Order: sequence, then C-alpha cells, then structure tokens
Amino acid sequence: MFHFGGSTHCLIFGPQVDIDFDLRGQTPGLDTHNIRINEKIATVKPRQK
Repeated sequence: MFHFGGSTHCLIFGPQVDIDFDLRGQTPGLDTHNIRINEKIATVKPRQK
C-alpha cells in the first residue's frame, strides 16, 4: 500500500505473480522509514516456462 499527499494506492497481483520486494532491510511496521518517491519498491520476476 502506498500513501502520498493524502492519496492511497493499492496494487493487487494474482497469486501466480512472483514479486521480489525491496524493503531496505526493514520489517513492515509502525517504526519503519518511508521510501522516497521514484525509488524501486519491487521487481516482478519473469514467468517460468
């Protein structure tokens, strides 16, 4: 989920999508730091044949 300027965005992916999140060494929670705008937050891995 993304919060910016009063807007919230949620991206939903199907269970078949393999996503590698870059959490910057953090564990999601209330004591984490924001990730700057335009920085990579995840990579969708290519489909396996």
